Amino acid sequence: MKKKEIITEILALLFPLIILRKVNKPVNAKIAKLENGVKVFSYMSGYESLDISVAEEFLNKTFEARKTLEEKAKTNVFGVTISVSLIIGLSQIFYGNVFSTSFHRVLIIILAFYSLTSMILATILSLMILGVFNRVYDLYPFDKSLTSNSEKLDAIAVNAELNMNYNIKRNNYLYASYCLITNFLLSLSVLFLIVIIPYNSSTKDSLQRIHDSQINIYKEVTKLKDLQKTQGDLLTELV
Repeated sequence: MKKKEIITEILALLFPLIILRKVNKPVNAKIAKLENGVKVFSYMSGYESLDISVAEEFLNKTFEARKTLEEKAKTNVFGVTISVSLIIGLSQIFYGNVFSTSFHRVLIIILAFYSLTSMILATILSLMILGVFNRVYDLYPFDKSLTSNSEKLDAIAVNAELNMNYNIKRNNYLYASYCLITNFLLSLSVLFLIVIIPYNSSTKDSLQRIHDSQINIYKEVTKLKDLQKTQGDLLTELV
């Protein structure tokens, strides 16, 4: 692997939003084409040979996928509570200038800022799934009144394809949110290890509270990981 590729991988790991923007670019382009009447299909490729009822089943599957992804996003929103707890915990750490060196203090500030930013961004991405991308394409009375089967199939295919592309966008945002939560946990763990070294016995209670909070965070993220485990399989089955 070339040096440039290694750097790119590291940046993608630390800053998932870079990859999110990259993977969503072709999806956005495809959505724009479909909304402008250009028929580019992948999910509904070969729809011309389907019966109306079968095509509608594919359309209904996109609704089910959307609902599943939004449920995952709602679970991610618990990050707001974690962020507030983190702010309180970090304020206790910085109270009283207990850091051995200026470099030590700067390092801890950077890690704390990165942890908090990652958690806030993860929450924002999940809220965007529920708000900004709260769009669904379905058949309207005009579509159902079409007399030609080919016209009905076209309407169903376009709506299903648009829904699936929005589901892919939702999935990309959800995955980026999960990566940010992972980064939050890792940086928080490193922060905890760095901070615990210079602390003396008088701060034992504060450290215990931070440690207990960290354990609770891991438990919640484990639940989140279990819930998200099926989302990739679901989209794979639908595509």
